[in-house]
Amino acid sequence: MSGVAHRITISVGQPADLEAVASVERRCFVEGRRSSVRALRYGLRSPTQTVLVAWAKAFGAPRQVAGVLVLHRRPQSMRIYSLAVMPAFRGDGLGSRLVQKAVDSARRQKSLYLSLEADRRNKRLINWYVAHGFEIVGYRPDYYSEGRDAVLMRRMLRRPVSSAKRRG
Repeated sequence: MSGVAHRITISVGQPADLEAVASVERRCFVEGRRSSVRALRYGLRSPTQTVLVAWAKAFGAPRQVAGVLVLHRRPQSMRIYSLAVMPAFRGDGLGSRLVQKAVDSARRQKSLYLSLEADRRNKRLINWYVAHGFEIVGYRPDYYSEGRDAVLMRRMLRRPVSSAKRRG
C-alpha cells in the first residue's frame, strides 16, 4: 500500500455498490475467472449470498473500494466464492480481515464449515488459506479450464451433532 494511511471499514455490500464491486473483479481477475456484472448484481440482492466490501478512506479523500469477498450460503455451510484485494491494499492484512468476517458470518449462521476452491497451481494462495485454518479435502479436475484443477479446502467451525446425540 502507498504511504498514505487509510481507515478500512468492511460492510455488507448493497445494490448501489455494484460498480465498485465490478471494478475489483475487473482489476483482480482475468477474463475467464471474473464474475459477470449480472452475477454480481444478483449476489448483492440475493438472500443466499453475502458480498462483503472493504472500503478505504484516507483523510480528505473520497472512499475507495479496497477488496471484496463473496459468500454463498448453503444449508449446513458457507462457501467463499470469491476473494479479491485491490493491488494497492495487498500485504496489510486486508484479505485476512475479510476471511475473518466470513468466518464470523458463517458462525452466526451456525454453519458446520466454511469451504472454497483454489487453483491447484497457486501454492502461495493454498498455503495462505492453510495459515487461516483451512485444510485440503479434495480436488476438482479441470475446474477452471482443461488441465487447471481446483483444490477443495474447508475450515471446520463446529462439530456436527451425531444422530445418536440428537435422539437423546
